[in-house]
Amino acid sequence: MKSIFSLIAVLIFPITLIAQDNNSNVSVSTYINYKLPKKARKLSKEELVSKSNVNKEIKNNINYKVIKGEYYDFDEIIIFLNAGNGPTKINHLQELKKGVDYLYNLESGITNYKSQIIKLKNNSFLIYSYYDNNIGYSHFTSVNEKHNIALVGELEYTLNKEEKAKKILSELLASISFKM
Repeated sequence: MKSIFSLIAVLIFPITLIAQDNNSNVSVSTYINYKLPKKARKLSKEELVSKSNVNKEIKNNINYKVIKGEYYDFDEIIIFLNAGNGPTKINHLQELKKGVDYLYNLESGITNYKSQIIKLKNNSFLIYSYYDNNIGYSHFTSVNEKHNIALVGELEYTLNKEEKAKKILSELLASISFKM
């Protein structure tokens, strides 16, 4: 069941969030300014699937054409980012939080699930994280003040990399600014 939730989180939420984006092959940096760790290495879709902790059965059925966004590897921490344009509701993050909280509270294999909406500079972020089979996942979503640009992201890491992942997430979120 964990693999299904991971697949939903990594592939489905970003796609549905940015489904209205007519420029789905546009770089994240078209919409967002952000800073990654200096030695972060961009991953191809194939490298992403081979490095990800999603189980083999799901990996064999992944349609590479639907994977959107940009993926990076930094010291065995996978960083995912996707952004796009399209209208969102004023209370999008609050509604999304309710739905995500409901979904993850149904899953019995998920531990240490927590979610919160925070404000950094002029940006609000929904951040939710959990552990599953000794793998940590930290997801985030933000929408610009005009509610027409959305950003989604995730960090995936083994638990021995948790402190480093938290630091990367904190620095990444602090560096984010919307261009439009």
